[in-house]
Amino acid sequence: MNYFHTDMRPPDSTGAPLKPLDIVILGEIPEHYWVDSEDQSLRNYAGCYGLVTYRGEGPVFDPYYLGDHSHPGWVNGDGSVVNVLSRRLCDNAICSAEFWMPPANLQKIPYNSLIVDLFAQYPWEMNDTTGPSSRLFITNKVQEFAYLKRILETPLDRLQRAHAAAVAMLDE
Repeated sequence: MNYFHTDMRPPDSTGAPLKPLDIVILGEIPEHYWVDSEDQSLRNYAGCYGLVTYRGEGPVFDPYYLGDHSHPGWVNGDGSVVNVLSRRLCDNAICSAEFWMPPANLQKIPYNSLIVDLFAQYPWEMNDTTGPSSRLFITNKVQEFAYLKRILETPLDRLQRAHAAAVAMLDE
């Protein structure tokens, strides 16, 4: 057993091995997520950035899915799905969704500190004080929204150049 609770590294759509903390671009979202009419918007996560990660709420995560030691919290036992957290722009807010995705529906991309900002532990949603529902919190009402929106709207090649420039600056 290794640090990620399994030696398994399922391959993405290009054959690159996946592990927790890898940044990916989501391909087609499995139909069972959006087959109901109220969940149709989940299809819109196709093409968005994602983070391969353990299922759950941070900063403390369980290493295994529902305590099952044959199912690490980020990949199922046979490697046919991995857990991916994704964010996207939804009108004037940032929306989040978590999926168990087939690795073949993912494309691993190089680490990028700007894209990783999309997965910071902000209060992405806020529970309502009077009921069981919640509302999106990272909206155009908070200053950070404009920065995150720019990242989501900037082409990947430009984000890669910006990351490389930042790393070069750190290396000076």
